[in-house]
Amino acid sequence: MRRVDARLGALLCVIAGSVAALMLSSMVGAQSSSAPSGTVPAMPAALDESTPAPAAGTGVAQSDGAWSALPLAEREDLRARYRAWQQLSASERSQLAEAANEVAALPTEEQMALRTQFQMQDQMHKRGWRLGPTLGADYPRLHALFGYVPAAQREACLTLLRQLGPEARDDLAVLAQRIPPQQRDAFRTELLQVAPANRAAWLQQRRQQ
Repeated sequence: MRRVDARLGALLCVIAGSVAALMLSSMVGAQSSSAPSGTVPAMPAALDESTPAPAAGTGVAQSDGAWSALPLAEREDLRARYRAWQQLSASERSQLAEAANEVAALPTEEQMALRTQFQMQDQMHKRGWRLGPTLGADYPRLHALFGYVPAAQREACLTLLRQLGPEARDDLAVLAQRIPPQQRDAFRTELLQVAPANRAAWLQQRRQQ
């Protein structure tokens, strides 16, 4: 399977989250205006279920009202996109910010072509781009092992994938296609138990078996 190049991957990540970014930016802006000077809210009030209800008449309350009007499925989707954004590294956020500017500067026809290319991908690929340009490009090959992960392992698996270098992820992708479905849970659990510093060598050894 041919991997998407880094630039196109970043552009597709922007397309994957463009609607969410527009909505979230307005919510963050409303919350930031009421926050103490020099601080930035970690999560828009409308997205953070632990945040107390805002006072009526404030910008935050108005944004929360717009949020409440959205269908439940759309709210959950936006929460997932926002949390995925929070988990990106600073360098990936910077890369996506540059890509967003590039997309915005493209002629309408080219923007539509990018959106068409994104929409033509299946749902698995679309979800993968939420992980950022690096993991998004590898996600179709890793999906067999990490597409359905127990809740207790999700954070650990995401951290593991972000810590692996390109060669180790390639080894893991090959193994993901090779391991029978009934053995995937055991393999993933065993991999998580390997010390981070030893995982690349462990994966290479398993691939050569």
